Amino acid sequence: MPTRRAPALELLRTITVPADLQKAVVTVPPFGPAFDPTAVQEADRMEVWGTTEIAREDYTEFRLLKGTQIIGVARIPGY
Repeated sequence: MPTRRAPALELLRTITVPADLQKAVVTVPPFGPAFDPTAVQEADRMEVWGTTEIAREDYTEFRLLKGTQIIGVARIPGY
């Protein structure tokens, strides 16, 4: 029986409050993704994902979403 591997990414935070989302999308690295300010007009949330100990590299990934569709991704080196 094959062993199951733990995921290499874990969800660290979800931002849904419009004022918080507007601020978060334009925050510059390493604390934010520095998306274009107009990108937030289409989004309803941003998820912040981080690598776990089993990942081959350390990074934080910011995913901008509208419903279930990912409309923007920024990957920042480090955790």
